[in-house]
Amino acid sequence: MNTWNLGCNYFFQGHQAKLTLDWLSRPTYLPKNLGNLGTSGMKAGPRKSTLTLQYQIFF
Repeated sequence: MNTWNLGCNYFFQGHQAKLTLDWLSRPTYLPKNLGNLGTSGMKAGPRKSTLTLQYQIFF
């Protein structure tokens, strides 16, 4: 299983605040046989992405 993560931080106001933009790509897994979920095993499905924007303030 591989996950890919790419991010960028921007500090401003003398490092008293930070803005972060982050992108994550992760795999998903699906059952091989939908009729027999207990013993069928898993197969790789499509990748899913997440884009996160954060703002952090230091007191």
